[in-house]
Amino acid sequence: MIPKTYLPKSELVDWEYYVGTCRNAHVAQWRGTHFKHIRHKFGSDFIEEIKHPEDEAYYDVFYPIRKVERP
Repeated sequence: MIPKTYLPKSELVDWEYYVGTCRNAHVAQWRGTHFKHIRHKFGSDFIEEIKHPEDEAYYDVFYPIRKVERP
């Protein structure tokens, strides 16, 4: 589900965590150029990178809604 409003890249802080939405995560960490999150798939966990909507028009992106304390 695409939220009506989300944080622009200009408001994100490097290495901070954000609640948001994408196909595989609800919390992700901003790394300055992309988000990282832990994905659970077929009983395994691995780190996955995902872009901000300002950088990607066709594939899945992470829509940050608000900053959160480190999980």
